[in-house]
Amino acid sequence: MSLFSRKINVDVDKLDEDRYEIQGELLDDFHHFKARMVISYPDFEIISSTGEMMKAPYQGYCQGSLPAMEKLVGTQIKRGFRRRAAELVGGPEGCSHLYEIVMNMAEAAFQVRYYIIRDHPELYPEFSRVRDKTGERRNLILKVMPALQNSCYIFNRNNDGLFEERRAGDN
Repeated sequence: MSLFSRKINVDVDKLDEDRYEIQGELLDDFHHFKARMVISYPDFEIISSTGEMMKAPYQGYCQGSLPAMEKLVGTQIKRGFRRRAAELVGGPEGCSHLYEIVMNMAEAAFQVRYYIIRDHPELYPEFSRVRDKTGERRNLILKVMPALQNSCYIFNRNNDGLFEERRAGDN
């Protein structure tokens, strides 16, 4: 039996062509928190942001941090968001667990762009040409989503050579 267990779940739903709703939930032995954001596309600006705490270690007190969620409105999910969210949602006026949910939601929001590229080839016709060409697809993704540059091993510019070497066989 586990001493402690935590689950974080994030769902993204399309509201219309210009807006997406992101819902996050953190559930563990001491907490049950939910957060909701609506973001605009293509600028990823947070239009609305709310949270709720159904279970907290200091029930009735921890909820005092919920107004921090509203401070995210007007913020764009882009490079530097992690730092800005820590200032607004974390820290002495916020809650580290709300911040954790928001970070997971922001990562999910970023994935929306990839789905739009994949599901709407008319918006990015060059993507369908490189779909099965790993190196070229990687370069196109970096062109469309420059914030991914140096964000992980795959998008590390020091690893460009890995993809150039494979270009002959690709995949």
